[in-house]
Amino acid sequence: MKIRMLLIVMASAMFFTGCKKEEGIDLSDVLVGQWTLEMYVPATKGVMIGNEPVSVLISFYENNRFELDQRIGQAYLESFDGKWSLDGTILSGTYSDNKPWGSKYEISFRDNDNLLEMKTVTTQESYVYQRVKPDKE
Repeated sequence: MKIRMLLIVMASAMFFTGCKKEEGIDLSDVLVGQWTLEMYVPATKGVMIGNEPVSVLISFYENNRFELDQRIGQAYLESFDGKWSLDGTILSGTYSDNKPWGSKYEISFRDNDNLLEMKTVTTQESYVYQRVKPDKE
């Protein structure tokens, strides 16, 4: 009897702490906002690709537009923009010159929707972004 109760409690805990794939939740609404790159996996700590520090800020807008600013190493800041789309949990996009992104990404959210994980569909590399909080006035 105790084992059965324990199994029920464990099953309930898994049900109520599951991922955001519940019916009725529009992930596009959660995605809209500004995000800054916090971690690149398989990097061990910080955001480095090779020996180069990386800085990325991406903004997703409600009209399915995006703006992306990135700096790799000491190079100049590069800015890109274009359109994004979301099919279930698969995020894809095209730049303003109509070239597609280098990969599609499976996205998920954690930490009360303040962390966005984007995992490449092809190589399973993972990028973790933190939501940028608007400045209080």
